Amino acid sequence: MSNKPLHTLKSLCAVFLATVLLASLGVQVASALGPAEYKLNDILFWDERARKCVTTPGSGGPANLNVDKGFSLGTDPKERRSNLITALMKDYPPMTAAQASGVVGNFMHESGGTDLPPDVNEGGRKGPPGFSGGYGWAQWTGGRQKGFIDFAIKNGFMASASEHANDGANYAWLKFEFANAEKTTIPALLASPPNDPEAAAVAFEAAFERAGVPALTQRKAGAKQAFDEYNAGVGTTSPGGGNTTGGGCTTASGGGASIVGDKAFPLKTTKAVMDSKNAGMFKNGTASKGGHPYTAYDILADTGTEVMAFLSGTVTQITEDRCPGRMISIYNKESNLTISYLHMNMDPNTHVGDGDTVAVGQKVGIVGPAAAGCGIAHLHIDAAKGEKRPGCSRLSCPAANAEQFVDIGPDLSKTYDVLP
Repeated sequence: MSNKPLHTLKSLCAVFLATVLLASLGVQVASALGPAEYKLNDILFWDERARKCVTTPGSGGPANLNVDKGFSLGTDPKERRSNLITALMKDYPPMTAAQASGVVGNFMHESGGTDLPPDVNEGGRKGPPGFSGGYGWAQWTGGRQKGFIDFAIKNGFMASASEHANDGANYAWLKFEFANAEKTTIPALLASPPNDPEAAAVAFEAAFERAGVPALTQRKAGAKQAFDEYNAGVGTTSPGGGNTTGGGCTTASGGGASIVGDKAFPLKTTKAVMDSKNAGMFKNGTASKGGHPYTAYDILADTGTEVMAFLSGTVTQITEDRCPGRMISIYNKESNLTISYLHMNMDPNTHVGDGDTVAVGQKVGIVGPAAAGCGIAHLHIDAAKGEKRPGCSRLSCPAANAEQFVDIGPDLSKTYDVLP
């Protein structure tokens, strides 16, 4: 007796079950995207695994302010300073490390502790709030201190006023003030020079602290110290207790970026490593272009090297290139440029998510293995006018599309020059 009908039934059942499973997982087939777009961009398919960050609108509670109750800057003083810089850059793009360092320098002076103690009363005593003098990172006083503690209790960061305040309570209240009574602070910081921590310290004192005795020399010194430590790579990839943006997205780190103005070298590396792998690429004030029919750059780097944001912006596209490796495009509204990073590691846990906002010098992803770079580990980076990367690949690039790409060689050279 033939078993062909049985095989047919099993096949139909398998197809049905697969269809149900895909539907239950919310998988979407990207058939709406045209094959021409895939071919021109060296894209195999749109990556449905890429996560989109979702934040809850509004203000007033930790869910809305996006601060985990377990938020912690760590234990080592240097790590704590650098981690607060990272958190501020991530939550307030396009804030630079220098501008965030201005906040840290002020808190170092205000709290009287270079480790940014979250539970210190004026005079140096750590413990519950004394409601006499200042308290916490910013030494909040009077009504601002009472508001801080009431807020922390109401939103679950403290059980009562007899407890010590923690990092989460301080950061959530800080963000609440930035969104409400102290809403002029972030614009004031962003208006300061992007690579001058001392100027940022002065701006933050004037907008937020408004101290009776400004003591600007001490605040500026603290900001410069924190900025130098951050650029030396001190700190972890994200403050403890999870990310502060919510939505289950990978957080972007910022330690160790080499920044000049509003641009950063797109890899966390050293000049010696770059010279050993890319001999002669950075010279005469520019960078040598890769062999493409449009303007682009191929920078050899070890697998796992962190890819840093050349410009700040919003993640507008996450795809797979033909090698296949990860491709991520980030649009910078101020310059109307889309920066694309190719041949990165495919694992979604290693890179930013769709819709994320990324500050200059923050981690975008990591360089993929040799296979992700079609045989050799490297980062491909290009810049194009507009909100979307034009359809171009090494094999095909219409002239009209090629004209949209911009020469960033001089800026790559400038940021290479400040590599450690």
